[in-house]
Amino acid sequence: MRHSPRSKITGYVQRFKNLKQFTLLKLIHAKVERSDLSLERPMNLYHCSIDLRHEAKALVFANAIDQWMSYLQERGTVLSWRLMRRKLHLASDKDRDFILEIEFENMTQLDQAFRVLGEQDEEVERLYANVSNLIATTDVGLYRPFPDPERAERMALI
Repeated sequence: MRHSPRSKITGYVQRFKNLKQFTLLKLIHAKVERSDLSLERPMNLYHCSIDLRHEAKALVFANAIDQWMSYLQERGTVLSWRLMRRKLHLASDKDRDFILEIEFENMTQLDQAFRVLGEQDEEVERLYANVSNLIATTDVGLYRPFPDPERAERMALI
């Protein structure tokens, strides 16, 4: 059976509308998930700029970071993390080759991660050493979403 040009166009329009609605729903869902996350769980970002030792291999480092961060995540002391590398050497001289961003739900979770490091555990020591032995230089900073509800810069204990 032949379809008239009008019925073909109607079919295309209907498929486009369905695709458009589906895409719009996906975008809304993703936005709601992100906004829920940011509203319910203010995060602290531990930002590490890293240069490796000359003899260190980048893929070995990436694997060591993956094992260490995954271990901390399994222990519930890290919310999420990501490792990035400078692309095409496009950065200023003061910027390091790698950036590691580690997200914590709150300062308590960050403290728990440091406590894990202080444990007298062979696996923890091995995982940490596999990372730290490859690093030549690192700069770290702790960041928070801004503006934040606490407005910490206005607080003072004395």
